Amino acid sequence: MFLCKNNYCYQYIPKNASSFITNHLRDLHWSEINLNQIDKNYTVIAVLRDPYTRWISGFVEDVTGMNDKDLSNKIISVLEDENTWFLDWIFTSKTFNIGWHTKLQKDWIYPSLIPQTVFFKIENNLNLKLHHWLVGEGLPNKFQNLPAFNSRQDSVVYQKINSYLLDAKNKDKKDMLLEYLQSEYDFINSITFY
Repeated sequence: MFLCKNNYCYQYIPKNASSFITNHLRDLHWSEINLNQIDKNYTVIAVLRDPYTRWISGFVEDVTGMNDKDLSNKIISVLEDENTWFLDWIFTSKTFNIGWHTKLQKDWIYPSLIPQTVFFKIENNLNLKLHHWLVGEGLPNKFQNLPAFNSRQDSVVYQKINSYLLDAKNKDKKDMLLEYLQSEYDFINSITFY
């Protein structure tokens, strides 16, 4: 999905401050358009995030946002419990892409658009960086008045998964996840951020 105004488009990438940015741009009357409507005259804005923390956040979103609420609640209950069998299964089976939110962020980027994309990195001052860049491009916004982006890393399920991966006995499982995410880190390391 792209939200555009004039010749500027924001590319939506789940778990990359996408709701935070999308809601504000819609309030400013940015409109949704299709990829085939974007040409070389457009400047694209994209936000990237540390792959490891994004994956955990995406996993939580995919599990808690399932259409089957009974199943979702059962999985959340298991994850909030002290038993780790479900996480052991996820990591042992290398089932890292379980849904829309755990899809690698580099797979959301269209290679043909990279030369015309301005990349931002999720940091505490993302709102200020977006504000300053947009103002510099002549695009009014109120990002400076919005609270700093909050990645919601305080949820019980997020903390459970993070603790699981930080536990020394699960180092091999964390290494498997990092190996899966290596192409993501390679991609991010190739990007120049605003």
